[in-house]
Amino acid sequence: MLEQIPCPYCDSSHTSYHFKRHLNTQHAAEFVGGVVPDHFLDAYLKRGLYSDALQRGVDFVECGDCGFRAKRMLDHLKKVHRYTAETYLAKYPGSCFTIPGVLEKRVATVQAHSAVYCVLDVPEMKQKITQFL
Repeated sequence: MLEQIPCPYCDSSHTSYHFKRHLNTQHAAEFVGGVVPDHFLDAYLKRGLYSDALQRGVDFVECGDCGFRAKRMLDHLKKVHRYTAETYLAKYPGSCFTIPGVLEKRVATVQAHSAVYCVLDVPEMKQKITQFL
C-alpha cells in the first residue's frame, strides 16, 4: 500500500500522488496566489534540499524572508521578493547567496558550452540582450 501523507490543514490523508492536488483544491487560500509552491511539498515531506541530513551554508542557502532553500539564492530574491543583493544584505547582514562550488560549476558549464568565461561574451547572447534594451 502507498504511504499516506497527513494533510497539515485538515484530518485527511493522501498518497504523495494526490497530496498536492488535495492542497490545491481544498486549501488554496492558504497559499500566495492560491497555488501550492513546489518547495512547500519538499519542506513538508523533508525531502530534497529540505532533508534533515543537509547543512545550511554547505548544501543549501535559505531565504531569510520565506525559508525557501536553494543552491543559489539571487534569482529567488529578485523574482519573489524583488530584492537586489544590496537590499537583502542590508536586511540580513552576512548572508550567503550561493553554496561553495556553485559558481565554479556554472563557469565551467558556460566555458564547456561556449568556450568563454562569461555567457555575456557569447555574440548571440550580446545580440539578444541588446534587442531588449
